[in-house]
Amino acid sequence: MKIITISAKAQHGKDLTASILKEKLEQQSKKVLIVHHADYLKFICKEYFGWNGVKDEKGRSLLQKIGTDKIRKIDPDFHVSIVAKLINVFANDFDYFLIPDTRFVNEIEYLKNNKFNVISLHVERLNFENNLTSEQKLHPSETALDNYKFDYYIKVESGREILEAEVDKFIKFLNGGH
Repeated sequence: MKIITISAKAQHGKDLTASILKEKLEQQSKKVLIVHHADYLKFICKEYFGWNGVKDEKGRSLLQKIGTDKIRKIDPDFHVSIVAKLINVFANDFDYFLIPDTRFVNEIEYLKNNKFNVISLHVERLNFENNLTSEQKLHPSETALDNYKFDYYIKVESGREILEAEVDKFIKFLNGGH
C-alpha cells in the first residue's frame, strides 16, 4: 500500500492530478482511494459555521481561518491524524491512497514517521495566476511547502492532455522506472 501526497498552490491541479492518477492506476487493476485532509474540515465549516460549500473568496477564507488559524494552531496534526486513522482502517482494501490537498510539511512527515510508504508529489501549473486575494496567497496553507523537497515534481502548462502525459511519467517512476 502506498500513499501519494499531492501538493500545489490553489487551483494548480491537485484534484485533477489525483483523478487522472486514480483513473490510470485503476486501469492497471489497482484499488485507489482519494481522501482529503480537508474532508472533515469542510464538514465542520458546513455544519458548525454555515459554509455553503463554495470555495469563493469568503469560503476559502473561512476554510483557511478554521483549518489553519484555529484547528492547526491548537493541534497541527489534527487533519493528518484523522486521515492516517482512516488509512489504517482501510489499508488492506486499497493499493493507493491519494491525498490531493497536502499543504504542510508535518502532513507529509507525520505519515512518513508513522511508517507509511509515502511518495510526495508537487504539481505546478506553469504561467498560471490563481484568483486568490493577496492575503490568501500569503496564508501558511499556500506557502508552508515553498521550500520542501518533494519526491517528484510535475510542472506543466494548462491542459488535461499535457497533465495526463506527465502523470504517465509519474506512474513509471512509481513502478521503479526513471
